[in-house]
Amino acid sequence: MPKQPFSWFDPRRVVRIYRGNLLHWRQNDGLYFVTFRLAKSVLHFHRERWLVGDFVIMPNHVHLLAVSINGYELEKVLYSVKRFSDRKINETVDRSGRFWQKEYYDRIVRDRAELYRIRKYISDNPGKAGVQPDGYMFRLAGWLNDVTESSQRILK
Repeated sequence: MPKQPFSWFDPRRVVRIYRGNLLHWRQNDGLYFVTFRLAKSVLHFHRERWLVGDFVIMPNHVHLLAVSINGYELEKVLYSVKRFSDRKINETVDRSGRFWQKEYYDRIVRDRAELYRIRKYISDNPGKAGVQPDGYMFRLAGWLNDVTESSQRILK
């Protein structure tokens, strides 16, 4: 990708704040670190409603980096992804009901150094949790490599 598709958090810009069980901050074009429970379809709406960066799908939760695009709000994209996967999972196992917790954790990535730490956290999560290689799905997003590269030198 030629242009960085997101902006770092800027405390001088407008921040929309709302609360469910957790506090959520929204700033246009922000890159977010998101954690929610259960997953199968993280890439649903990729490049249509959001750009999905690195992610790991664990047995009972997901960690991912994402930027909402084309005017979609992050919470609406996450709602759609969860709804889509609920439907697909229910069809597959011939049942009904919710798989997801309503709430999720998110955080606007502050800078390159934090992005590097979060990418490392995502990639290290299965090993730290003791999950075997066949028990999770991991994806490293190449489009974040250029942004992170300079941070690796700073933190080492």
